[in-house]
Amino acid sequence: NGQSIGVVNAIVGQRRYTVTLNGESNHAGTTPMGYRRDTVYAFSRICHQSVEKAKRMGDPLVLTFGKVEPRPNTVNVVPGKTTFTIDCRHTDAAVLRDFTQQLENDMRAICDEMDIGIDIDLWMDEEPVPMNKELVATLTE
Repeated sequence: NGQSIGVVNAIVGQRRYTVTLNGESNHAGTTPMGYRRDTVYAFSRICHQSVEKAKRMGDPLVLTFGKVEPRPNTVNVVPGKTTFTIDCRHTDAAVLRDFTQQLENDMRAICDEMDIGIDIDLWMDEEPVPMNKELVATLTE
């Protein structure tokens, strides 16, 4: 009847993480910038660098940082702990694995440089699933 439909070529692979950064909480007014072990600052560096790399890689890679929880989460204390989640997806298992391995290495390097502890928990690791090529071709016609 003239209606168009979207045809799915593959179900993307997904890797999801919960990452915890451990620094040191201190008073915001009396702790010099050079002595801070600020986990929100570490998170911001990780997030910025990773998103820029994902943009350079391009589609179909997607990367999302979410559920960011700094502690103690108050205006006058340098955050000593920050937990956040990462969702990364791609249709090619090798590309997904390579990108996320580099992401893990980059996060560790930033934290080492800043004297921040890091715990990386990969809690979802799903392979992509290609759709039946003949069925996709038939539906595309």
